[in-house]
Amino acid sequence: MEQKERRALDRCFDNFLHDLDPSPSFLHSLYAEGILTEEQIDKLSKISSRETQVAMLLRYLPHRGPTAFTVFKDKLQKDYPWLAKKLDDELRKLQSGQASINKRLVSVIENQLIPLIYQEGHEYEMCDEKAHPGLIIQKLGDLITNLEMKCHKTLDIQIGTNHKVPLHKLIDERIKQERKKSADCDVDELNKEIRDLKRQIKDLVKHKSENEKLKTTVERQKMKLRDYNKMTRDVKKHKQDMEKFKKESERLKCEVETLREQLLSNISNPFA
Repeated sequence: MEQKERRALDRCFDNFLHDLDPSPSFLHSLYAEGILTEEQIDKLSKISSRETQVAMLLRYLPHRGPTAFTVFKDKLQKDYPWLAKKLDDELRKLQSGQASINKRLVSVIENQLIPLIYQEGHEYEMCDEKAHPGLIIQKLGDLITNLEMKCHKTLDIQIGTNHKVPLHKLIDERIKQERKKSADCDVDELNKEIRDLKRQIKDLVKHKSENEKLKTTVERQKMKLRDYNKMTRDVKKHKQDMEKFKKESERLKCEVETLREQLLSNISNPFA
């Protein structure tokens, strides 16, 4: 017997307890259809209270196979049509409610769950709202398992076999790992930059020392250049003085020569 049929029997329990009289002929008609066993008939016949008989009969029926509900309802239709109608009404309500639940389940699957698992345009098997609830629930379970596997694969985390971990905790753990990894990379980069800076500072100190040496050398060369320039000016001045002395010497020689000639002339002709 299906679950909704059992629930329909439960909902009509008070009505059965109030109106149903499980007479021997009624019970034997169920026995003839294979709904009750001979042992069950004997136990029911020994019960003196009608209400207890009804309660015991309703306890047997759910375990008497898939046709028990339909056969029981048909038997009620002959002698207790109002009970058969009540039972049928309750079953329809449950079926209608189940259809509504199926519709909501299918809506959740197709509008909320599937978009989380498959990309747009991906072909997948649609759910039938008229399908047995067990099939829809199985489909739902398969999709959730698929989503779980995709989440673990995306997060690069192995699926645990001993216990389940909530998805948000898996995401938080992965974020922590990525942050730690990023922090480690940042530390490595920082250490590398520090090493580079130390090397640059060392090179800078070396260059500074070399520059100081070059500066000292330049100053020495400048001093030598100044001394050389001074010597060049002195030499030039001496040269100019020599030229001047030379000209003066030439002039004096000329004067001496002239005076000599005059003296010789005067000597040779003293009375001129």
